[in-house]
Amino acid sequence: MGRNAPRRRGTSALVSTLSVALAAAAIAVLPGSGASADPAAPTGSASEITLTDPADTQPRTDRPLVAGTSGFLHRQSGLTGLLWTDYADGTSTVVKNADGVYTPEGSCATLGGPNCAVAWYGSDSDLVALPSAGSVALWDPATRTSTSITTKEAYRGLAGRTVLTEHSVHDRVDGAWRSRPITPDWMRITSLAVTAADAHGVLFKVDGSVYYLDLATATATEAFSGPYSQQYDVLDDDRIGWYDSASGDLHLKPRTDPEATEQVIDLPSPGTQLDGAPVLSGDWLLLPLYTGTGTSQLRAVSLKDGSSPSYTTLASSGWTQYDVLTSPGDVSGDGRPDLIARVASTGTVYLFKGTSTGTLSARVKLYDNWKGYKKIVGAGDLDGDGIGDLLAQDTSNTLYRYHGKGDGTFAARVKLFGDWGGSYNAVVGVGDITDDGRADLVSRDTGGNLYRNSGDGKGSFGSRTKIATGWGGYRSLS
Repeated sequence: MGRNAPRRRGTSALVSTLSVALAAAAIAVLPGSGASADPAAPTGSASEITLTDPADTQPRTDRPLVAGTSGFLHRQSGLTGLLWTDYADGTSTVVKNADGVYTPEGSCATLGGPNCAVAWYGSDSDLVALPSAGSVALWDPATRTSTSITTKEAYRGLAGRTVLTEHSVHDRVDGAWRSRPITPDWMRITSLAVTAADAHGVLFKVDGSVYYLDLATATATEAFSGPYSQQYDVLDDDRIGWYDSASGDLHLKPRTDPEATEQVIDLPSPGTQLDGAPVLSGDWLLLPLYTGTGTSQLRAVSLKDGSSPSYTTLASSGWTQYDVLTSPGDVSGDGRPDLIARVASTGTVYLFKGTSTGTLSARVKLYDNWKGYKKIVGAGDLDGDGIGDLLAQDTSNTLYRYHGKGDGTFAARVKLFGDWGGSYNAVVGVGDITDDGRADLVSRDTGGNLYRNSGDGKGSFGSRTKIATGWGGYRSLS
C-alpha cells in the first residue's frame, strides 16, 4: 500500500516509500505493569496523542500502511484504530470519520492477519481512505476532517486523490465529484486485483494479464501477460513493470505506451524470499529480503550492471575495548571523515584517520584520560571553518566544545553551557537540519522527548526546541 511514490524526489521521499515497502513489522514496547497501552486522551477537540514511553520489553507490533508526503499511516497493537504520524514533528493523530475513530474491517481488521489490498487506505498522497458499506470517507491530515463519496460500486482503492471502484474512477474537479467509467466498458477491477498504484496510474490483474489504468484518461490497457506466482508489480516516474523474484528478471515498459515491446533486464536472483514489495527508483531496484529475524535486509540492485553496493571490513577484532565511537567529520584537513574512539578501561582517546581507500589508518593517541566525560559527540563543523569539532559533557553536566585544528588534533576546550542535558540519554550531531548551513544538535531525554538545538555557526547553539515525543523506544540515535 502506497509503496510507490513517483515525482517525490530526494532521500526523504525514498525513505518514506521504503517504510511501507518493508512489510516486516517494527517492534516497539508496551508500558510497564499498571500503565495503560492506550494513547493519552485528547484535550478538547484535538486528536493528537503522545505514545506512552516504553518501560519494559513486552513487544508491540507496528505495521506501516501508507507513506504520504507529510506523514505515514500505521496501526499499532494495543491501540484502537489507525494512526497518522507526521514526519516533521513526530506527532501522532487518531484517524476519524464522521462516526468517530475509524475501525478497520474485513481482511484489514486483524493486525496480524492477511494484509489489506494494495492502495486500500491510499497511495502517493496524504489522503487516507476509510471505506465502509456504500461509501468512502477521505480523511485529510492537514485539516483532520473527512469528506465522503457514495457509490453503488464496490470500493477497490485510492490512487493519489482518485477513488477506484469496480467499473469507475472518481475524483474532484472544481470542488465537485466527477465519476468516469473505465474503458473499455467490459473492464472490471475485482477484489484484491490492484497490485501497484500512484497518483497517475494503477496496475491491476485481470485473469492471466496485468493491465495499466491511466487515471488521466480512465483507460485500461493490457501491459503484460503470463504473470508468475512470485511476481511483484512496480511503478516509477515513467515506467511500469514487474519483477520475478525467482529468476531476478525485471520486465519494464514506458507508461506512455503500455503496449510497447517490454525490456527485460537480467538481474541476479535475490537468493531468498522477499519480505515485501520491491521499489523501483531511477536506476535502482530496492529489494527487502527476508531474514527470519523480524527485520528485513535491504538490498539495492543496479539496473545497469546488476551490482549491489558492498561494504569493507575495517577490522575483525579488538574493537570491543572502546565505549565511544564517533565521527566529527574531517579533523585532519584531507577532506575525509575521521573516527574518534575512547577506551572504556583507561579513558584514552584515539584518532583513526580516514583513508582514500575507505579504510582507517592506525590509531593515534590524542588524550590520556577522558573518563570524566559521560558523553563525547562528533558534532561536525560548528564554526564554519570546514574542520570537524567535538562536544563533551562531563559528569557535572557542563558541555564543552573542542575546536578541530585541521591537523588531527583539537584546541583546548571551551565551555558552552553549564547544567546542560542532565536528563539526556542520547545526544547526536546531525548536521544541518534547519537548512541554514549550520550544524545542529538533537538530544533525547529519559522521558522520550526529542529536542533540537540549532547551531549558530560560531561554535555554539541556540536554546532547545522540542521536535518530537515518544522516542524512548529507540535503543540509540545516530
